Amino acid sequence: MALVTIEVPRDALSGRQKDEVSRRVTDALACVLGEPLREMTWVRICEIEEHDWAVGGRPLDACELHRIAAARAGEAA
Repeated sequence: MALVTIEVPRDALSGRQKDEVSRRVTDALACVLGEPLREMTWVRICEIEEHDWAVGGRPLDACELHRIAAARAGEAA
């Protein structure tokens, strides 16, 4: 059995994105641990309040996270 906990700022992921993260994490663990353990893999996504999250000493909220992701996507293009 595997339990994976993923913490993100509140509202950083849509419901669809949470489903995709859960699916991909489960796929990765099944690949490493073996397909029979897929049904025993738990993924928990916890949303952390904005005032409880900081990176590099700066508060991080969902808007900032989306800004960073968009900037990095622009760099990759």
